[in-house]
Amino acid sequence: MFLINHQLEKIKMKKLSLILVVLLFATMSFAQKAAVRDAEANSKKGKLDKAKESIELAVKDPTTSVEARTWLIRANIYLDIYSSPLPMYKALSPNALDIAKESLAKVKALDTKNELKEDVAKANANLVSGLYNSGAAFYGAKNYTEAAKAFEETYTLNKELGKTDTASMFNAGLSSELGKDETNAIRYYTLLVDLKYPQAPVYSSLAVMLINKGKFDDAKVVIEKGKIQFPDNFDMLIAETNVFLKTGQTEKALNALETALKKDTTNQTIYFAVGANYNILGNDVTKPADFRAACYQKAEKAYLKALSIKPEYFDASYNLGALYVNKASGIIEEANKLPLTETVKYDKLKADADVFLKMAIPYLEKAHKLEPKDMSSMSALKEIYTRLQMEDKRKAIIVDIEAAK
Repeated sequence: MFLINHQLEKIKMKKLSLILVVLLFATMSFAQKAAVRDAEANSKKGKLDKAKESIELAVKDPTTSVEARTWLIRANIYLDIYSSPLPMYKALSPNALDIAKESLAKVKALDTKNELKEDVAKANANLVSGLYNSGAAFYGAKNYTEAAKAFEETYTLNKELGKTDTASMFNAGLSSELGKDETNAIRYYTLLVDLKYPQAPVYSSLAVMLINKGKFDDAKVVIEKGKIQFPDNFDMLIAETNVFLKTGQTEKALNALETALKKDTTNQTIYFAVGANYNILGNDVTKPADFRAACYQKAEKAYLKALSIKPEYFDASYNLGALYVNKASGIIEEANKLPLTETVKYDKLKADADVFLKMAIPYLEKAHKLEPKDMSSMSALKEIYTRLQMEDKRKAIIVDIEAAK
């Protein structure tokens, strides 16, 4: 009898132990679920520090970390941290957007029945907005590499949501272009061209980058598409001119330049671009001398016209001064090739070169005045002052050069 009672007692003890274990797990589970509720409640009250503390406990617990809702709450908390105007909350997580993005990915993996579809859509919309604003902030700070990444993430997330986000595509392309990442810029601009994006600079910039990479046939295709959308766009015309120049189609390049002049006779930028392109042709030593001389005259005329429209035009002032300096350099080079006995001819060429150097001075000085720290104009002036023995001006420009370093 005693034995039987003893066995019964042991059975009772086992049941009691089992009940205690179940109660313990229930208590622990309740505690962790309470952490999720606390996180959500504190988030709604704006107490983001306490909300973050509670949700981090919840995502580390095996009971609540397998629930999609836990991760959704975490995503929303970190989105609130990112967008908070209060520095004390903003400082809770420097990479809040990344954590929010990771949390939403976890929700997607766990919510197999799409029970949280609407709430996830709202959170994704907030994430998209946050990423876009982050990109804009990086762009404003001229951190183009990080800006491109943020805009690319915005575009990618919208694509996953079934949306074609051309604004983020454009900003990703522009940021990549400014950040010297031409490969990425070409990728996004190409996508935009395929979508017939209604901004001409996309086409012209893409064409220029393709030209720089020697992809002339691809550039021609982009230019043709751009001309269909923007038949009177000047940048398309200049891009086409550059293709002609790069591929040795001089006659077509000249025709395009003459067409450009007829587009707008009051736009200084057009005259500058025409001058710059004639300048390139004039410097091409593979062309006949008379052809180069004609290009020189047309470049000079175009620069002067640009300056008559806008006298305070740095690029035109500098390029015109450089045009005269290059002309002088060519004459000096010719003089240096003469035999030592040709002193009269040498002196004549030297005098001719000095005339062009003197012609360059006012334009380079104007360029220096407009952009005092520009080293190219100062270096050119230093060389001219030295050659023409203008000692006072030489000393003054050396001071300016040292100050600009």
